[in-house]
Amino acid sequence: MKRSRDIEKRSEINSAIEELSVLVIVKPEEDHEAGARIPTKPFLSLCYMVLQVLDKVGPTMAVLRQDIHQNIKVTKYSHTHDMVTP
Repeated sequence: MKRSRDIEKRSEINSAIEELSVLVIVKPEEDHEAGARIPTKPFLSLCYMVLQVLDKVGPTMAVLRQDIHQNIKVTKYSHTHDMVTP
């Protein structure tokens, strides 16, 4: 039973890593770090997946989960606000 939960957690984490690695877009510029970006909506979706993994870990990660969730809300608000503002 515990082994199947460990496998499930690893598969969710691996899935999240794969999704994130596909989402990175690199623009051809001299400074490669400045040219790399991740689209906001897919990134936020991935962040919610991380929250689900932390939920499965249990209450030991409650503070981390709360911090990540607050950061997601701020980022989502900033993204939607920036899209509305011309």
